[in-house]
Amino acid sequence: MHAGLARLIETTLQFRYYRGGNYHTIISDQPHSMPQMVVGQIVGNGLKSYTDLHGDYIVNDGDGYCTPAGTLKRSVHLKNDAAMFHWAHVDFFVFNGVDLARLVDFPPVFSNNKGKQIGKINRRLLQIWEQEHLSLPDIIERKRLGMQLLEVLIDNTETIINAERLRLLERMQPILEHMHDHIADPLQAQNLAALFDLSFSRFYELFTEATGISPGQYQLQLRLKHAQTQLVSTDHPIKDIAESIGYADNHYFSRIFKKTFGMTPGNYRKYGGTAVT
Repeated sequence: MHAGLARLIETTLQFRYYRGGNYHTIISDQPHSMPQMVVGQIVGNGLKSYTDLHGDYIVNDGDGYCTPAGTLKRSVHLKNDAAMFHWAHVDFFVFNGVDLARLVDFPPVFSNNKGKQIGKINRRLLQIWEQEHLSLPDIIERKRLGMQLLEVLIDNTETIINAERLRLLERMQPILEHMHDHIADPLQAQNLAALFDLSFSRFYELFTEATGISPGQYQLQLRLKHAQTQLVSTDHPIKDIAESIGYADNHYFSRIFKKTFGMTPGNYRKYGGTAVT
């Protein structure tokens, strides 16, 4: 990785903490996905199993686990009064909102030693999050803990960062910023290409190579991620959330949401508090 690109990653790498908690065992057979990465640890002779598109996973006592944002999964928690889940909802971004999980394959389950590190970091992040007023040292510590968490997640993994894709993302950053800033606007790919002095075919080719998906798919994911976050973190009416991301027809929005995540926006909001682990 050349020095200029490394510096750009260093200056754009962001950690965002949304919320966390310590839950006793919960049974949840409802398919769900979360708008952020879910990172956690199970302790107390509990057992957590979940299924996603890639297979079935078992998280034993002391182990850590990680599910990228948007992973559709079905969780089952076996009851044990002593068991506890230390979880956190986080995101790691580069290039103005590109999910780092698109560039790095994080393992779904971590060994006991790493699980302990994840649990310790999560508990401290939760303590900071629960404070009524954050001081500057608190904010600095949270950023530092986020980078520690990322270090645990990528340490000793067979992780390959695609340098060529990073270079393309660097070139596409102004376009991604424009799409983020105009999330509710109809996607006019030809106009967007012209705005950045590219032919439509070249724009489409570069965008797909950089992000792994088409401009239309990227906008859809961007909109639905925003909707997910609003549903679990606010009490805004679903109709208002739909309008804020460009869907005047609430029923159309609900159909797209259910097709993508396996449940309606209303049920997503309902189960959002228990599906987090």
